[in-house]
Amino acid sequence: MDRTGIIEQWAKQSKSRGKASSMSFEGPTLYSYDTAIAVLLKDGTAVIGTRKYSVTTSSHQSAVRRVLAKLGVQTREVYHIAEWESALQTLGLQRETPHYMAHDKALDMQREDLAALFV
Repeated sequence: MDRTGIIEQWAKQSKSRGKASSMSFEGPTLYSYDTAIAVLLKDGTAVIGTRKYSVTTSSHQSAVRRVLAKLGVQTREVYHIAEWESALQTLGLQRETPHYMAHDKALDMQREDLAALFV
């Protein structure tokens, strides 16, 4: 299977896990090598990390955006998937909680407020 196929399987959650070359997924988390590059939320939204890695992982991130756009999946971008999830878990939240995205938006607003201090 090629990377488009593995991304489609992940996006549709037609299997609980899958692997194709250097891309894989386990449940809602999609990996390039061992790096989480995207996560699916319960509402079907895909959260995509924007942090730059190797040339290969960057091409995987681009492929994810292309395939999701083709499938009509709503996306949201965060800088680093693992840090984003860690911050939400620190707040006592997980992907399954109803306030997950609301707290993510609050974190974004806090980041913007912090960024304004350093401009």
